[in-house]
Amino acid sequence: FDCDLAGMIGLNEHSELVFANSSARELLWLPAQQFQAGKFNLHHLAFYQSVENDTFVRVDPQGFLHALTQNQLVRYRLDFPDGTQKVIDCRGRPRQTIDNPGVVAYCMLLDVSEQYQLQQALAEMRLHMENLLNFSPVVLYQSMGDLKKGFLYVSPNVADILGCTVAQILSEPMFFLNQVHPEDQLLLTEEWADDYQEYRFWSHAQQSYLWLKDIRRTQLGDANSLYGAITNISARKSAELEQDRLSRALARQQKHLSETLQAMTDGVVTTNAQGEILSFNTAACQLFGYTPEQLLGAPIEMLMPEADARQHQHYLSSY
Repeated sequence: FDCDLAGMIGLNEHSELVFANSSARELLWLPAQQFQAGKFNLHHLAFYQSVENDTFVRVDPQGFLHALTQNQLVRYRLDFPDGTQKVIDCRGRPRQTIDNPGVVAYCMLLDVSEQYQLQQALAEMRLHMENLLNFSPVVLYQSMGDLKKGFLYVSPNVADILGCTVAQILSEPMFFLNQVHPEDQLLLTEEWADDYQEYRFWSHAQQSYLWLKDIRRTQLGDANSLYGAITNISARKSAELEQDRLSRALARQQKHLSETLQAMTDGVVTTNAQGEILSFNTAACQLFGYTPEQLLGAPIEMLMPEADARQHQHYLSSY
């Protein structure tokens, strides 16, 4: 009991502190003058008991000592007169074979202040990271090397971006792969030629397929794990598909117009603002007696009588 491995205190039947080893006296600031009338005075300390969600509720010294007579582990925060604080874990146990009839319970005190501060810092960092991820447009994940074996981690913003929950992805190894469009599933199960893939993923929330861009890496020395980032690129894909549709529609219109012009018996010639010939039909070549190679890019004035040709550039500049 007098060793320095942990603080040990003894309580009498009135829950009064009647014994403290050297470690306990140092931990609780109990100089010799604090020991009066066979017990220690703890009124120089403020005691706060840990409750749910890592909050502390103040208790009086008598309540603190009484709680220690119970055979349970309790955490307290101690506020000292100089403004410093300590967090201690207390384990009380009723007296059994200890030869001191005045003591009905002993309690071990462990200073866990540094551990508690580290836990708080880690919790704050975790909360900060979760807040960042919740606002991030990218889902981060860690998966097995073989995607059929499932995921090890998925960031919490997956519900907002993909429309499914973290629990669904982590608890069912094939859940994610089963939401991928059947035509795209092979992209994810085969070895990737590039470090990214684009595929369609069924969103239960939106009841439609999303286009995703999936960038993944393997960590050096850990070929069995994949680390990746998934982005919803549906808006970009929709724009690309619409642009492709418009391009094909324009190509069809241009082909139709070209075929129509070529079928006309009248000669048709188009120029730019500088009067350079851009296009013409077969009838125009036959009408003026030039080959297509001679007409393309030539000045329109070559098709005019000399008198009109001299004035034409003036007409263009004033048009």
